[in-house]
Amino acid sequence: MFPIHLLSLSQRVFKLDLNMQVLSFRESKDSLLTELDDDDSTLAYFGVCDGSEIFMNEKDEKAEAEKMKRDAAEEELRRAEEEERAKRMTESKKALM
Repeated sequence: MFPIHLLSLSQRVFKLDLNMQVLSFRESKDSLLTELDDDDSTLAYFGVCDGSEIFMNEKDEKAEAEKMKRDAAEEELRRAEEEERAKRMTESKKALM
C-alpha cells in the first residue's frame, strides 16, 4: 500500500483536500513520529509494520507560509554574505598584484 491510498481514504472520511493532509507514523508508543512524505514509496519502505500507528494531521497553512518567508529571508542573507565574501576576495587579490 502507498501513502497516497491512505490520503485518499482520509479525504473521503474527513472531507479534507489531499494537499492539506500530512501523514506520519510511529512503530510503538515510545517511537518518534516519521512523516510519510513520499507518495511513490510503499508503507513498508518507511518501516510501517503490524502494530504501527498512522496519524493524519491537517497542514497549518499560516505556519507553512511563515516558514517559507523565513527560509527565503535566510537564503537571501546567505546569498548576500556569499557575494560580500567573493567581493572581499577579489579586492584582496587585486591588492596583492
